Amino acid sequence: MNTYEMLVDFFENNRGTWISAKRLSEETGAAEESEVAAALGRLALSGYIVNKRKNYLREKGGKFLVGTFSSIKGGGGFVVPARGEREDVFVPSSEAGGAMNGDLVICESSARRGKAEGSIMLVVRRRTNRVAGIISDGYLLPFGGASPVALDRTTAPNSGVAVAELGERADGELKAEKVEPVGDPFDVLTPIKTVEISFGLARPFSREAENEAGRFGDTVKKEWTEGRRDFRDLPTVTIDPSDAKDFDDAISVRRNDDGGWSLFVHIADVSFFVKEEGSLDLEARTRGNSVYLPGKVYPMLPAALSDGLCSLNENEDRLCLTCEMSIDPSGTVKRAMFFESVIRSAKRLSYEEAEEIIEGKRDHPEEISEIVLEGHRLAELLSRKRSERGSLDFDLPEPFLQLGPEGALERILPLPRLKSHRLIEEFMLLANASAAEFLKKKKRRFIYRIHEEPDEEKLKSIIPLLNNLSLGASFGRKAGSVEILRRAILAAKGKPFERLVSYQVLRAMMRARYSEEEAGHYGLALTRYCHFTSPIRRYPDLVVHRAVKEALAGTAQRDRDLAAIAAHSSETERLADEAEREAVEWITLIYLKKRLGDDFSAMITGFTKFGVRIELTEELIEGVCPFSFMEGDHFVVDKSGFWARGKYTSRTLKVGQIVSVKLAKIDLFNREAQFAM
Repeated sequence: MNTYEMLVDFFENNRGTWISAKRLSEETGAAEESEVAAALGRLALSGYIVNKRKNYLREKGGKFLVGTFSSIKGGGGFVVPARGEREDVFVPSSEAGGAMNGDLVICESSARRGKAEGSIMLVVRRRTNRVAGIISDGYLLPFGGASPVALDRTTAPNSGVAVAELGERADGELKAEKVEPVGDPFDVLTPIKTVEISFGLARPFSREAENEAGRFGDTVKKEWTEGRRDFRDLPTVTIDPSDAKDFDDAISVRRNDDGGWSLFVHIADVSFFVKEEGSLDLEARTRGNSVYLPGKVYPMLPAALSDGLCSLNENEDRLCLTCEMSIDPSGTVKRAMFFESVIRSAKRLSYEEAEEIIEGKRDHPEEISEIVLEGHRLAELLSRKRSERGSLDFDLPEPFLQLGPEGALERILPLPRLKSHRLIEEFMLLANASAAEFLKKKKRRFIYRIHEEPDEEKLKSIIPLLNNLSLGASFGRKAGSVEILRRAILAAKGKPFERLVSYQVLRAMMRARYSEEEAGHYGLALTRYCHFTSPIRRYPDLVVHRAVKEALAGTAQRDRDLAAIAAHSSETERLADEAEREAVEWITLIYLKKRLGDDFSAMITGFTKFGVRIELTEELIEGVCPFSFMEGDHFVVDKSGFWARGKYTSRTLKVGQIVSVKLAKIDLFNREAQFAM
């Protein structure tokens, strides 16, 4: 924490208490009283605290709030209160005060036109000290509409994309301390390189970590397998994307005489190689997870492990942690056991190859086909059982970016959800849940994957949309329950607006995160859940593996700061999602630039006072149709926000309606494709 953040944290938890600068320096642990005094001066100047004879007070209630700034296209954004005691506050671009997406800010809020609007008074902590934008006349113009940053004209080129490291002058204004030019904004390599620099993804592994990973060699030694359960004679396969580079999970399935199944989920034993508090472990903990951008991966662990000994390659001995589940004919797990094991995958299948086996279109050795076919039967049963208990299921096609050899986007295709996808998904969910139950039973501390219940008002906020789409009858009177969401998803299934409904349901829910405390998983309708199945690419899974192995050995549990690890892992996961989203949006706009003037089919997904939000029905790309492009009419949006009507033509546009649009403009600054109807 910086000084501002420590002070704000103190005041938020001690409202209504007067305190001196000296006491604050002692309470917050800040080394310099002068530094605390300077920060207090700025906090008082912003109005956040009251200064009375060098004693300071944060009043209870009031119009100031602390929260995270979430930027929107075109500038401005929303402040999401850190304590959840108020609704999100809209901040116009003119009142953003230089805040950027993800910054922790102090906001002054007031009601305008019946809605909360705010002005950002102070940036408490920057999400990052790097910002990307386009250089023009001695300024860096950040993407997304944040305030321009003055540059040294003698060192900054006068065009193109650059990433600047930010500092602050004494008056609080931003300054660029270092500028790294990247290239032409429409060059296919620029998006990846910019995101790499902005998010610090390309940093190499330390020499110590590389040496630690490399000292194991590239084959499993016989002595490593001693004392492990030997599953090398058990038919086992991996099922992954066709372009996957590492394989950290494998499955075995066999039908039992009672009509039930024995399901084995084998997960690479990363903890055998990554020793706690070693160089590899500290580096993996810092990274938190692997990051995936189109055509590129930034792994959590060096290639010697992620692509080598921890990848369950075909016909190679590999060390695993195996979860064996005995499942009765109704789909209930009667028993789950865990073993340190050694396996040998018999076949590496892609999702498409496994799908062909399920559809009877591809022949394989009987033992391979049997795993996939019995696995499919079991997965279908597990899916039905999960739905019956109230689990939410978003079974939607996702856009797939097909890249050429030079990294250029050649086309965007909807990637349908296959039966083979569901097979692996159901088995991983079951293994994760079984790991959580096992550790709970053994009274071990571990990192949970939690998904808290959504706010009641946010749940109810989707009801008008469902009514507008004639889906209101699907959920009856059970307003505010998970049943609304599940029935809404089912009612929209197969309809043109299925993605729209699912997106709104997701927006109504909290974001899943890691926690040292048990809080249940709302979306999966589970009392407890954890991540166990991807220790190559997620650090919390590695922590869970260590807890399982300690439980198996019956040894005392090592003291770990699970709260800090959970919070850090949640943050690195959020940043990885953000990095991927930024890269995909940019690459997509470069692709669309070649199609200016082309016609597309689109669905209306919403309205702003400036235009219509749309999604292309085939490419699944979002865009806007500004009202200013609609010649000969003036559209007015209804207060419900679900339809707009032309003042002169009486033409009506509704959410969920399919329209024909023409690509008119690419706006890189706001990462936006603009269309004309």
